[in-house]
Amino acid sequence: MCYRVSEFCKSKKFENAEISDILSEITSTPNIAHKMCITRFSRMIQKDRLLRGIRKSEFREEMFNIPTTKATVTCLKTSKTNDICQNENKFHKCQRMVACLREKNKQLKRKLETRDKSLQEKKIKLMNINNETDQNLKLERKRVSCLKSLHARNIKKSLRISNLQHKLKLKFGELRALTSEKKQLLKEITKLKSCCANDQLKHKMYDEKLKQSETELNDVTKKNQELSSTISYLETLIDDQKPIELFDTVNGTYSNNIVECCINLTNHKVSTKNVRYVIEEVAKLCGKQVKNLPSRTTIDTFVDRKIF
Repeated sequence: MCYRVSEFCKSKKFENAEISDILSEITSTPNIAHKMCITRFSRMIQKDRLLRGIRKSEFREEMFNIPTTKATVTCLKTSKTNDICQNENKFHKCQRMVACLREKNKQLKRKLETRDKSLQEKKIKLMNINNETDQNLKLERKRVSCLKSLHARNIKKSLRISNLQHKLKLKFGELRALTSEKKQLLKEITKLKSCCANDQLKHKMYDEKLKQSETELNDVTKKNQELSSTISYLETLIDDQKPIELFDTVNGTYSNNIVECCINLTNHKVSTKNVRYVIEEVAKLCGKQVKNLPSRTTIDTFVDRKIF
């Protein structure tokens, strides 16, 4: 009983002070102790929340005792039997009212669920429509951008074509001028060809003269080579007949070659007396003359240098 009353009050959104007034109207018991009733009612609801299973169902079937003041208790003792019957009838009416309200609440919940589903479907449809429209807008924007780019390209192409046409006109004028110049050049070329034919004849004459001069030059070069060879032979003969100079008159010293020759001969066990004679005999074999040969004393000085 207490659980059903609490559900009814929650559905109607009643406050705690109003619960005691509702209980007094249902049970027709005046002078209810409001504070005691509210505290007992809240305790029963808390206990119902803690229980589970069969105990919970048994607890919900128990009767709820409404606390009242002392003046009403004495009055209720006389008319107890009549009040019980009335209270039972009222209780059954309340149960029926609660059942009707439950069904109405269920119907309202179903309606709300159907409305929510329809709203969700509508939202999904709207989302799909918005997506399609966004896609269509994007495609249209792309098309517009493509058309703008094509238009800009066409404008650029038209400008290029106009520039090319202007350039072609200028080139046609240049070609005309070039054709006129070509005609003049061809006339000049024909004149030059006639001149070249005359020049070729002259060149042939000059070529024949050049060939003759080349033959003459070859003969002269051969003679020059023969003369240069004879001159070189004669120079060698003159050099051979010149005497070998061993003493430097400017510095007043003998050359390094004669010094080394003397030292080498003494190394080969030739005495300093005979060094001069050996050099003279070797020069005779070579067909040379030797001047200013060193004396024995100078050869001794050369040998002394070797020792130091």
